Amino acid sequence: SFFKIIQTFSTSAYGEIYKVGWNMFKDNPLTGVGISNYEISCINNNKYKSIMLNYDCASHPHNIYIQWISEGGIITFISFFLLIFSIFNLIIYGKNQKIFNYIAIACMIILFWPIMSTGSLIKNWNGVLTFYIIALCISLNRIKIN
Repeated sequence: SFFKIIQTFSTSAYGEIYKVGWNMFKDNPLTGVGISNYEISCINNNKYKSIMLNYDCASHPHNIYIQWISEGGIITFISFFLLIFSIFNLIIYGKNQKIFNYIAIACMIILFWPIMSTGSLIKNWNGVLTFYIIALCISLNRIKIN
């Protein structure tokens, strides 16, 4: 259950997956382990594999921020953060009706809330859906009501 996972987060499957991602970043701070190489690195490196006691090596770290920092390193993470920041700025300072700004900002906050489990932005349909929603949020910025 949700409350059990929160109470024992560090030993839960999510806690272990996040910890592996963080260790990958610490071992490869500039470049990470390579985009889409989380699972391969976890399986092939006994240091990472030994952290996974309650779950097998996952295909990705289940958090977009941990994914970018572990697979791409600090350079990719900063680039991703700047992209998200620029999209927020575009939406916030857009010249459309305020109601559309509020809708777009709410959608972006929900998509990029940092403290939650997410799907991969690179490997599956979740990335397609996420970038489609971002495109819709940017498009809302262009709507004007006369």
